Amino acid sequence: MTADKMNVWFMTGLLGLLIWGSILVVHLLQVYSSDPGNRWTHQEMLLPLTETSATVELLIERQMLQKHLSDGRLFLQDQQGEYRQLQPGEVMARVNNWPEQRATMATFALLPAFFSGVSLTLLLVGLAGKYRRQDGREPTR
Repeated sequence: MTADKMNVWFMTGLLGLLIWGSILVVHLLQVYSSDPGNRWTHQEMLLPLTETSATVELLIERQMLQKHLSDGRLFLQDQQGEYRQLQPGEVMARVNNWPEQRATMATFALLPAFFSGVSLTLLLVGLAGKYRRQDGREPTR
């Protein structure tokens, strides 16, 4: 291979690494440095406890909260000091969606990661060819 061809591989690798590497860094910064605290369900969109059973289980004395509610063992004291039985529909939850959003953002980093790897390979092949030429050795076939 000629030195010009190696130089093209080096420059292609360098340009690709700058472009795809910067895109990869942006995606990884979003994944690893975003604030997980702002990914909660909105205040007006609270979920009933029955809809969150796939993501969270609340236990009281090693029994599910839903079991306590259905058995009528939980009571609520109102503002007048009177007690009333807590109904299952009155218990609402907010869910932090950060794990799902983080996984989605991480999948968007796959393509830039692949092309960054290809670019790095081209850069190293170009460098290896350049240093072989400077040593005066011919590349092996």
